[in-house]
Amino acid sequence: MMQEVARSTPPSWKEGVITIRRIGQNITCEVRNKNTSEKLEISKKIFLLCCELANFKTSPDWESDWSEAIFPYILGKEPGDFTSLDGVYKYSENKPGK
Repeated sequence: MMQEVARSTPPSWKEGVITIRRIGQNITCEVRNKNTSEKLEISKKIFLLCCELANFKTSPDWESDWSEAIFPYILGKEPGDFTSLDGVYKYSENKPGK
């Protein structure tokens, strides 16, 4: 997922943040850069990769009560090159994360 997003990120960006939101079975995702109001157009491939991650993270082997996942990244010098920073999962107020 991260590699596909890095390949799709506009050349003017130096960094970005992928946000995946989950409400029940509904998944949304967006990619933004904090230095611009411009959002990355989410391709079908990126959306399916986000859904795959969301489904994996809600499997019985993982904590399944998350509502938002945030993955910051920094782009490298070559197209598709990136450094992934620590992701953060947010949980509903009633169920704190681990």
